[in-house]
Amino acid sequence: MEIIESIFDMLDKISVVTGLIAALFSVLIWIKLRRQNKRLQEIAGTSPKIENFKELVDYHKDIKTINPYALAVSLLPTTDSIKGDVERFLKGKGGEWEKMPVEELNMNGLSPESIEDFINTLRVKRRQLEAQNATEIHLFIAGPIQAGTLIGAMFDNWRPVKLYHKNQKGNYEFWCHLIK
Repeated sequence: MEIIESIFDMLDKISVVTGLIAALFSVLIWIKLRRQNKRLQEIAGTSPKIENFKELVDYHKDIKTINPYALAVSLLPTTDSIKGDVERFLKGKGGEWEKMPVEELNMNGLSPESIEDFINTLRVKRRQLEAQNATEIHLFIAGPIQAGTLIGAMFDNWRPVKLYHKNQKGNYEFWCHLIK
């Protein structure tokens, strides 16, 4: 009986030591993670700001490459296409703008159920633009903001993408290029 009690006594001491070691490691890991989190927050606060944004916008306002394309995306259930509006805008700018081909992507509205179809159609359109050697994309969108976010994610780090907005007067205006 004494042997069994001494074994249990020894196991009890071993479990106490093991528990203390585990607690010590837990505290050390907690301290390390806390320091790392603090450092990451400091780094996030020191991210470089975009400087000379106005100059970048002005630089990208014009056609800068040899084979630009306009992409007219209509995702409104009330509008079949915005291609005609985009072509009128380009003709109004004159010169090399008039020669810019307009590709279109049209869907009868966008909903959570149709996002997969939209993304797949957008991928096909991107491949077509690559096959046509498009060197920059002038993007015109009529649809929900979620579509713009998806397009931005799809076209990120690809060709220069220039974003246009239809103002309250019904005229398109260049806002900026797709930047990080």
